[in-house]
Amino acid sequence: MKKYVLACVEVPIQINEDESIETLQHYASIKIMKSIESPNEVQKIETPVQEQIKNILQQEGMVVTKTEMETFVPKQQKNTSFKNKKQYKHNATAKVRKV
Repeated sequence: MKKYVLACVEVPIQINEDESIETLQHYASIKIMKSIESPNEVQKIETPVQEQIKNILQQEGMVVTKTEMETFVPKQQKNTSFKNKKQYKHNATAKVRKV
């Protein structure tokens, strides 16, 4: 006799710049929800994955167009090799002068 369970599978999906998708399977988690009599009890979602992703991103207001990505100018990096590494600079003693 065969038995079936209903599982909730969470898999993160990476959306690349060219709008292709990759599933990050090594971050997947599976949670067993309940036992079911047959696989026919599962409700199927007819909407394609790409369309579901676009709908979610539009609801969250996170849609970024290619023109927005091209106009982004990153901040200029500062040179950190000449940092002042002295912790208490204001406590420096006066110079000893020769007379």
